Amino acid sequence: MVDSDWWVGVALPPLLEIAGWIGIELVDLESGASPTAFDFLPVVFVVVSMLLIPVFAVSLYFDARAVARSAESWSPNYRLWGLAGIAVPIAGFAVADLPLLLFVGSAYLLRRWRSTDAAVDVASDVYDGDGWYDSDGDGWCDSDGDSWSDSDTNPVECGTGPTDDEHSENVDNEAGPVRSERVSRWYYGVALTVATYAVILVSAPIVLTLIGVQENAAFLYETVPAFAALLPFVLVLALILGVVLIPMFSLSLYLDALAVGESDVEWEPNRTLWAVVGVVHLLNVLLPMIWILSVPAGGYYLWRRHDRVGRP
Repeated sequence: MVDSDWWVGVALPPLLEIAGWIGIELVDLESGASPTAFDFLPVVFVVVSMLLIPVFAVSLYFDARAVARSAESWSPNYRLWGLAGIAVPIAGFAVADLPLLLFVGSAYLLRRWRSTDAAVDVASDVYDGDGWYDSDGDGWCDSDGDSWSDSDTNPVECGTGPTDDEHSENVDNEAGPVRSERVSRWYYGVALTVATYAVILVSAPIVLTLIGVQENAAFLYETVPAFAALLPFVLVLALILGVVLIPMFSLSLYLDALAVGESDVEWEPNRTLWAVVGVVHLLNVLLPMIWILSVPAGGYYLWRRHDRVGRP
């Protein structure tokens, strides 16, 4: 089983994209009737799916990495999938004025699902309901209770392998303690805020360079109009999202540090320090540029968390 929720970020943008384009085809805006707010909903879906392209690429990278590091039968090249998550939408905009998220997302998720299904089939082959595979690797017990071995000199009697409890102890001794559940999911709020401000830092100079100069803007609107129209929306909505996420960042940072400190992991973050960082970030309401201090601190927290806890 793959311990990853990143697949949601892979699935959501293509679903919004296809739902939006289907809605646009169904809504008749040329009938002469006054459009309602519901008529513009498909357009909102399409725009949101385009804005989620960075989330799509990042989710594709991290989910593919989680699959590659799991015990599944498929080991995807997560760097290649992450690159495809950003390269294919750009190429789609240049060629067809569409991000083509559906093709990349569906291809990856279908392959991911097939690998999980294959792993289940392999497990069912190991145990078919009649007998267990000998866990010490020396032999099998068949459905008649007879024993056989790959080695002619070391036959293994049926039932002489370690018991389930002994096998569990061996696994624990070899792999160390295994946590059955995540420590906390509050770090999602911190990661979303850091990603939002990363989008702002990347898109702002691009918009100023391409759209801020009249000659560049005219050339861009003539060659790739969809991409030219998307860039300003990305920057504006990222700025709005950054403001909306101010309390979420502070609350998530404190609660995640609290949950990690109360768990059985070896790292205990300084709750007071990260609470102060959260309070400093709240001051963005009065001092808009204070995020230059608080957001990098949140990125450092995520890095430390990943290093000591294993997630994100």
